[in-house]
Amino acid sequence: MPWSRGYAPLSLEGSDTEFDEKVSDGGSSRFAYMRRQLIHFLPSFFHPTPLIRLVVAGIPSVCVFFVISGYAISIKLAQLSHQGKSAEFAQSLASSIFRRHQRLFMPATAVLLMSAIMSYFLLFPTEPWSRKVAIATRVPPHLDSLMGQLRNWAQQSISLAYPIRNTINSRDVNPYDPNLWTLPVEFGCSMLVFTLHAATHKFRPRARIVFNLALIAYALYRTEFNILLFMCGMFMADLQAYASVRDERRHDLPLQKVPGYRTLRTPLARRAAALFAFVFCVYLLSMPEPQRGASEDPFYRGLINIVPEFFHLGKNTVHYWVCIGAVSLVATIDRSTFLQRFFNTPFAQYLGKISFALYLVHGPIVWSLGAWLAARLVPTQEDATDAQYGWGVVLCYLGLWPVLIYVSDLATRLVDAKVVSFSRWVYGKLIVKTERS
Repeated sequence: MPWSRGYAPLSLEGSDTEFDEKVSDGGSSRFAYMRRQLIHFLPSFFHPTPLIRLVVAGIPSVCVFFVISGYAISIKLAQLSHQGKSAEFAQSLASSIFRRHQRLFMPATAVLLMSAIMSYFLLFPTEPWSRKVAIATRVPPHLDSLMGQLRNWAQQSISLAYPIRNTINSRDVNPYDPNLWTLPVEFGCSMLVFTLHAATHKFRPRARIVFNLALIAYALYRTEFNILLFMCGMFMADLQAYASVRDERRHDLPLQKVPGYRTLRTPLARRAAALFAFVFCVYLLSMPEPQRGASEDPFYRGLINIVPEFFHLGKNTVHYWVCIGAVSLVATIDRSTFLQRFFNTPFAQYLGKISFALYLVHGPIVWSLGAWLAARLVPTQEDATDAQYGWGVVLCYLGLWPVLIYVSDLATRLVDAKVVSFSRWVYGKLIVKTERS
């Protein structure tokens, strides 16, 4: 994550895309996206509740994840560009482009193989354990022969990883794990970000800032949410790289004329402002659709009324404020050392390390072991009380989380880390050797 190393920009030493190997493109946001799959055990009447919706709905977590991904793949390229290291920039950009497809899709293909084998042995319950939850079952394809199952897995994996298509706006659903729809989007938007880095590498810093802001405004006007979020992450990385090269920090910038600046210079005021901004961003991210309660909430209703007209044409107006909330949340945490403390704890760093594997494996485990546990631990009788239902969900979590974390740890060490090393080895074997490389 942008704040996984604190406020200071990342070191340029090490891998070509620093975050890919160390925090897997947005550890906490991937963790939140995975966590919301588990909340399908909650009855659907909980979903409109603002803060609960932040945990339940997938769009807020995905939006935050896209912003962080744009930042993660941009920070090193932006630093090299602002430092004028054209040779290192070209080498890093070429490596990032070559390895991106492998980095995203090879681990996913391995996990989909696990799902296919589980489906062949009928480890996914087919009968809904309750009629009152949002989604009770999710059953992958099952074929009669093992060879047929493996052939179907290969076809679906190739379809998922096929790059010559409109991946930026892809919502293709993989039958073995629909949650993986974000991977083609991530790949397409990553390629766009890399292209913009190449195109603006020689730009003057202020010209690049203006150019990127114009592109962000155009993406907003065209309601291209995925591009908008990735470009905002790229823009944050570019600003931070520019400030670090000029040896500037926020307290060195010419903000003295801003009202209240001297008040915010005190530690207590800065923490209070950061906490307020964090809560406000979280509330924006919790915004439901108008038909699910937003039109009844005075705050949300007022926000809907000021959404630009072009957002009402065939698009969900909620996405406007959810995108703004996602960008603002990442920017708030990135600028607050106080808030960063919560993401720099050893446990949070560990979750960041295993987050990509956790994102990949949670679907098969939730809809196999999770559904099996729910059918046995969560009471669904008409006379069951809310307390009994709640304790049943808690017991499911207690049984599911240790397995999820253990399997994710195994997948990180045995699959994810191996893919990173393999892709780096392959690229090293293919390039022309020079004294600098």
